[in-house]
Amino acid sequence: MKINQKITLAAAITAAILTGCMKQETTPTITANPSEPTVQLSQGMIQGKINNGVQAYLGIPYAQPPVGDLRWAAPIPANKHEGTLAATEYRNDCMQIPFPSDAAPLGTEPAEDCLYVNVWTKADYKNKPVIVWIHGGGFVNGGASPATYNGSAFARDGLVFASYNYRLARFGHFAHPALDESPNFGIQDQYLAIKWIHDNIAAFGGDPSNVTIMGESAGGMSVNYLLRYPGVKGMFNKAIVMSGSYLERTSDIDKATQNEKGTHFASLNNIEGDGPEALAALRALPADAVAQGVSLMEMFTNPGAYAKSYIGGSVRDDQFITDGYSLSDADLNPVDIMVGSTLNDIGFLGAASKEELFAMFGEDAAEAAKVYDPNGDADLRSLIMAVGQDNMMQASVGLQAERFTKMGHNAYTYRFGYVAESLEDRSGAPHASEIPFFFNTEKAKYLDKTTALDSQAADYMHRYVVNFALTGNPNGEGLPEWKTYADAPNGMMTLDNDATPKFGNDPFAARLALVKKHLVKH
Repeated sequence: MKINQKITLAAAITAAILTGCMKQETTPTITANPSEPTVQLSQGMIQGKINNGVQAYLGIPYAQPPVGDLRWAAPIPANKHEGTLAATEYRNDCMQIPFPSDAAPLGTEPAEDCLYVNVWTKADYKNKPVIVWIHGGGFVNGGASPATYNGSAFARDGLVFASYNYRLARFGHFAHPALDESPNFGIQDQYLAIKWIHDNIAAFGGDPSNVTIMGESAGGMSVNYLLRYPGVKGMFNKAIVMSGSYLERTSDIDKATQNEKGTHFASLNNIEGDGPEALAALRALPADAVAQGVSLMEMFTNPGAYAKSYIGGSVRDDQFITDGYSLSDADLNPVDIMVGSTLNDIGFLGAASKEELFAMFGEDAAEAAKVYDPNGDADLRSLIMAVGQDNMMQASVGLQAERFTKMGHNAYTYRFGYVAESLEDRSGAPHASEIPFFFNTEKAKYLDKTTALDSQAADYMHRYVVNFALTGNPNGEGLPEWKTYADAPNGMMTLDNDATPKFGNDPFAARLALVKKHLVKH
């Protein structure tokens, strides 16, 4: 695999197909219950529920269901509804192939009718800061419904919290000669969701001028797309990027190649031609037929077939997704950022030997061997993983912090290393493992195995995130000081297995200097 080869898809290993629904569902309405909270929106009245003082409004439509003629079409704002909309339960996560070992298993059955927002708030909130969560999953899986993504803790701590779904896999990224528009349907969903939140969050007590967007993995990459997209400029003023590589390269395949992949998928379903009849037949396919073959398991076990029929996630179209390196600082959405990764994050490289791996560093091959394998006894697999994660995730953190600092904005960097005490391998936090600690939902994740040390780690990280969303500065009473990149460009905040944050020099500095020099574009 090439160093800068597109990497958005490699986020998880997937299994069994769940069937979605092609039929547009009727929007449920209820008669208002005076014991439950209601909110008046421009699209109509909605009713939520209260749990321990926190109001939750779940499954609010922000777009019309993307089914039928709206499959593979730009999202259209949700219609107004009559009566009072029941917003007391999550609606479907977006159609996908879920997998049992997901770090954040879905709480609903996937379906095509899935473009919904969720909001947590408190009754006494007025003009409160807002935080918006964007789930990860390689742009092929995930959703807003997992228990670890519950926003109640943020609401209790003075924020209005929102999350949303967006189309995934072939539903969210598809090209065909009969489609004359950008293939980035899922990314367009996200832009509409951000606009919906900006336009409606005041009704829930949120301040639309003080919004933080936060995402992990594909969600973190989505944050970076939002930072580049002029259509949402001014709709948020802070961003948290969790393992969402700033160096992520969208596909550079041309439109003809994209269309070839869609045509190949159509032929697998006995659909030929490139006119409106072909498009109508494609849109008539059952959702499970569209989902077939797009999973991370397929990518690893049958990569040839996978690549032939799927364009591979988000595609550079110079309309909704651009090459961030080509943008001037003035083109970017100017915000303060918190950006980081996990200690054992993900990365994908290929090498048949140590010599081949270190040859990637050119004239510094010997120095790379010394830095990564000082005793010469490291196994090839661990070395590939180390160089791969540095190239994909670790180097990205400093480079993004550097650019936003030069733009005159505060940047705070971190590396999360804490591993729950109940887990057998505590050698380093893997990809996505920081989420329950940021959300203070560690008990939802680890249940009765949650320890006092786990909760201590969650308390620290959650307070940093809350403070950043409230003020743009993560520091606060009782927290170890977290310096900005401008004040300490060689330092970062770390949280290891003693569950106590420490700010100090980056122990990966020598590794990352070599990676930045040879393996990444910046």
